[in-house]
Amino acid sequence: MGTLDTFREAFGEGQRVSQFRVRGPFANNGGSSSSLTYSGGDLNEIFIKSAQFPSSNIGTMEIPWRGRKIKMPGDRVFNEWTISVSMDDEHQIYQAFVEWSNALNSHTNVESAGAAQDLKQDWTITALGADGAQNGSEMIMVGAWPSEVGTVDFNWETTDTIAEFSVTMQFDYWTNDVTT
Repeated sequence: MGTLDTFREAFGEGQRVSQFRVRGPFANNGGSSSSLTYSGGDLNEIFIKSAQFPSSNIGTMEIPWRGRKIKMPGDRVFNEWTISVSMDDEHQIYQAFVEWSNALNSHTNVESAGAAQDLKQDWTITALGADGAQNGSEMIMVGAWPSEVGTVDFNWETTDTIAEFSVTMQFDYWTNDVTT
């Protein structure tokens, strides 16, 4: 039987939800990638307000036999990944996501200069400890691209709030240090 001391030792410090880092390059219309940086590192690392390890589901195949069904595991499906981004005063990250979307399919519906495969990028979310160092899983979304750049709401009645927007990313699959 476990004790409180056993639980405390096994649990450690626990994962704080505010300790994470998101990194990833933005693709442009030429098919090349670039990161938005400041003197301390990546802008998306400090302006992405919230994210999550995205889920995956294994479908079910039902096989009928004499009025009964057996269930077998089917294909794995990776759900979309949504991040919330704080808007800086120059709209740098917002503009980078818009330009990436335009590279995939512009408003005038003209073929983009880069092939779709060249416009997909790997993005990473890393769990951090209280000291800011990686202490747990790092999940890599392979072949990510923005399928939706969300709205930015402006409102005269809202005060003391920074504008933000969401980005929905599609990706081929995720890997981490446990499942590679």
